[in-house]
Amino acid sequence: MKFIITDDQNIHQAKDELVVVIDVLRAFTTACYIMNNNPKDYIIVSDLSQAYDLKEKNPDYILMGERDGKNLPGFNYGNSPTEIKDIDFSGKTIIHTTTLEQKGLLAP
Repeated sequence: MKFIITDDQNIHQAKDELVVVIDVLRAFTTACYIMNNNPKDYIIVSDLSQAYDLKEKNPDYILMGERDGKNLPGFNYGNSPTEIKDIDFSGKTIIHTTTLEQKGLLAP
């Protein structure tokens, strides 16, 4: 068995291999925790500027996500399910963005 560590920029290297996309699995797990914690709305965005714009226009929105596995400046939470497992999001709007989440959602 051969393992290839890659990212979305050179995924072609793994075209004939079994691929596990950890970022997408983690993002979807985090999404399950978010939904389980009763948010008013859950919005997934691909662009960081869109996330920041939404927060600027709606200061009560909660920003959550990462880029390249790192937490983002100004974000309330990263992309860890354990970080939010006991947070009550009732009545809150969550804006979630990760490096590859949107591509996982929109994959053919």
